[in-house]
Amino acid sequence: MTKKEELLIDAHIWKRKEFAFITLWGVLEKDKTFYNNSLEGLIQYGNVLCKIVGKDDVVGLTKILNHLGLNFEFVASGLKLMENSKLDYRENVMNKKASFVDYGYEKKFNRIVKDEPEDDKIGWSDRKLKK
Repeated sequence: MTKKEELLIDAHIWKRKEFAFITLWGVLEKDKTFYNNSLEGLIQYGNVLCKIVGKDDVVGLTKILNHLGLNFEFVASGLKLMENSKLDYRENVMNKKASFVDYGYEKKFNRIVKDEPEDDKIGWSDRKLKK
């Protein structure tokens, strides 16, 4: 991955983080700037230490990462992005392909009216009136 591609992915993550903050605002403990700094360090360096973030606030950060769709793992000292997490993010979120849905049956359209009118046959209303 080139440096330009990595910067494009980082910019896309940075745009989507605002939507994550709006969605998770009731769940997050700290304010937005705290998570911005943690997320910036994680994206830039690939890891973040629990001692800096705080063990309780790691939960909020993991909720943001799950919402963004970034793959991460817990290590002894904190959180770490997985090796190909940015490439997976690019394929799964940025360049998401439309999925093909197979219904398992043929699509056929049922007609509401009959193909040929049946003028010579007695309809149900005529049968009722004859009685």
